[in-house]
Amino acid sequence: MRDAEDPRFLAAEHRINAEIAEWYARSPSVNRMPPLRLTNVRGDGGWAELHGPVVKAATTRGLAPVMRELARRYFVSGSAEDNAVIEVCDGLHDLYSTIYAAPLFLPDTTVAYIDDLCAHIGKQWMILRAFGRRTGRLVWKITPKVHKLQHMAFYCQVMNVRHIQAYGEESLVGTHVRVWKA
Repeated sequence: MRDAEDPRFLAAEHRINAEIAEWYARSPSVNRMPPLRLTNVRGDGGWAELHGPVVKAATTRGLAPVMRELARRYFVSGSAEDNAVIEVCDGLHDLYSTIYAAPLFLPDTTVAYIDDLCAHIGKQWMILRAFGRRTGRLVWKITPKVHKLQHMAFYCQVMNVRHIQAYGEESLVGTHVRVWKA
């Protein structure tokens, strides 16, 4: 039986979507994630990752506060792995909150905060990746966007990234393909 047909997975999908809807009802937001499906949770090669047409930049930004709350509710064992999940979710929420509240040109103190925050998120991500590797789980994949996060403070020295964000790696992939074909 495939995961999408397994009643346990369907029940989990329903429960998570209900919790997201409940959070949005309590916390009005312009950017709302559409309901997630199991097909949005497993990527290429079996990696556990959010992907697909409903998972885009604006909706992901809207999902960050929800994920922060869910992480704080469910990852409560006090283990290093649970703490790292909470730290990543807190960090992403704080990062989005910072760049969307900041002006076009950021003060040095804000750039320094973003630099520290991105380094902390990256460290926690690598800790989680190591836990996944040790337990044989395909989780916490390092994608081009995850890598680019580590350079965000550098970009913020010039201009707030929320004003210039784009799908950098998609155009980069196209460039590599054209170079290879030539």
